[in-house]
Amino acid sequence: MAIVRTTTCVVGVLGLGVLLVGCGGSSPLQAIKPPTHKSSSTSTTTATSTTRTTPTTSRPVTTSTLEPLYLGNGIGIIAEDPQSASTCPQLFSTVDSVYWHNISPPQPSSAAEPCPYFWQSASFISPTQGWVLGRDGGNTTTVLFSTDNGGTSWTREIGSSTGSNGGVQVIGFTSEGDGWRQQFATGSNAPYLLETTADGGETWNELPQQSGSGGCPFAMDVFADPMDGFAGNDFTPGAMGAPPPQAFIWQTTDGGRSWRQAVVPRPPAFVDADAFYGLPTFFNPTNGVLPVDYELDGVATMAFYATADAGMAWTLESTVKTTSTADTSPRATACSPSETQGDLPAVGVADAPTWWVLGAGGTDVEVTSNSGLSWTDVNPAGIGSAETAGADLSFVGAIGSTVAWITFSDEATGSRSFQTTDGGRTWFPIDIPPSAPPPAPSCGNDQLAIALGGAGGGLGHEGQALLITNVSSATCTLFGYPGVAGLDDAGQQVIQAVRTLSGYLGGLWNSPEGPPPTVTLAPQQTASALVEWTDVNIGSTPCVQLHGLLVTAPNTTRSVDLPVAASPCSGMEVHPVVPGTSGTVGD
Repeated sequence: MAIVRTTTCVVGVLGLGVLLVGCGGSSPLQAIKPPTHKSSSTSTTTATSTTRTTPTTSRPVTTSTLEPLYLGNGIGIIAEDPQSASTCPQLFSTVDSVYWHNISPPQPSSAAEPCPYFWQSASFISPTQGWVLGRDGGNTTTVLFSTDNGGTSWTREIGSSTGSNGGVQVIGFTSEGDGWRQQFATGSNAPYLLETTADGGETWNELPQQSGSGGCPFAMDVFADPMDGFAGNDFTPGAMGAPPPQAFIWQTTDGGRSWRQAVVPRPPAFVDADAFYGLPTFFNPTNGVLPVDYELDGVATMAFYATADAGMAWTLESTVKTTSTADTSPRATACSPSETQGDLPAVGVADAPTWWVLGAGGTDVEVTSNSGLSWTDVNPAGIGSAETAGADLSFVGAIGSTVAWITFSDEATGSRSFQTTDGGRTWFPIDIPPSAPPPAPSCGNDQLAIALGGAGGGLGHEGQALLITNVSSATCTLFGYPGVAGLDDAGQQVIQAVRTLSGYLGGLWNSPEGPPPTVTLAPQQTASALVEWTDVNIGSTPCVQLHGLLVTAPNTTRSVDLPVAASPCSGMEVHPVVPGTSGTVGD
């Protein structure tokens, strides 16, 4: 008999996360302007009221300015300024890079201020659960909204401040409870603020100034969990006045109360190289990937490090040569930005095995989907010299090895954003189509029943289909991967299934490069996903004895224990949800 229990320990999502204990997180994606003064205080702020709101419906978009805020975890978010006094700034989302949907929280309106909110930042842990932050354009206050249904409705959380008219604020979340936000306000009496939350934004705790606790106030923060985090900058020198990456990166193990310089081992071949550290991406409380750009004798090499202990130790996984036009001369002090002229490469970590590198100016693209064991070298089409000349290239985000967004920006012409859906081979401007039919909503916990389907195997491989049925009376959609963990005879999780598009026994055989399909389930209709493993022991690693699988449908939080006797010998794979009951599409 299946045991149903509500949990957030195993979450299956697409993008910046993997299938294991804990929810994946991502870093804030906006470049920031460094403050120049310091202030310090400690306080706890509590939301006084929470209201439920419903956004406007989809509408045609006319002349507008588009700013990508977030791409990852199966969803992309863009802020749109219609350039019209009669239309408020909007938020649009996409899960397939084809259809866009207006998910804007409602704006209060008055004669003096008909459209007070301008959207600045977004963070999502799945296609359905996320947060957006806006600024009240008439003053320095910010507004924060959360959603658990992809923006169909929003809950107002407590806001904060940009610190000055020229200030910005960015947010990031690693789970449905844990998140952080930072204020950067150059020229303000209160130029910097770091706050954390453990309840999804209902209350916030202000932390001490980094400059007085071992770190640097202009550094952007990324956390693996509430205690372990890093601070630094991305690979975009000069964007919005931000400093370029530095020859140092800072680490905290006490939730941001104190910081120290992180230790990242340098390969012998790069002892004399200039090193520039990007921000790490974490997929759960322990595992993450850190990019480092080594510049030596005019040659740029991007190195990728992995950690399995929240960044206490980093192991070099792969290197790949790329294009750089930067004339680098790093300083020797931890809080001084590196003096960089020209362009550094842009980097995006889509998920645990999938990494993107764009050479300076977007002239070359390197993609790996196997943690750097091999790289695909792509000559991009669609990005001309008019877009790249004199502009800073930043990587907004990626979904798997096929979908990515980038932005070119400079002070003279503003920003121009591009997307690819074929692994970087072709790029085209990001645009919202004239109309976007609203999709069926994502399936929720109470709409789904999970059961075992057919099992089979051959030549040392075994597979088990998982059936996901819509037991409600309303149509809904599934997208991405189920979360799957193997259980021992005591019910403890002893292995996590790694998500892959396809395997020896099944998956997306008809489209091996993805992306996964969005599966629409009418009432009583069933979709499926395949879990597979090998049962042949190779080497000295023993096989794992399993007595069950803990399964969570994509983008939901209710897990089901299913009795399965299995002995995986080299890990498990889980493939995306597909139509039908076999867990496979294609021959």
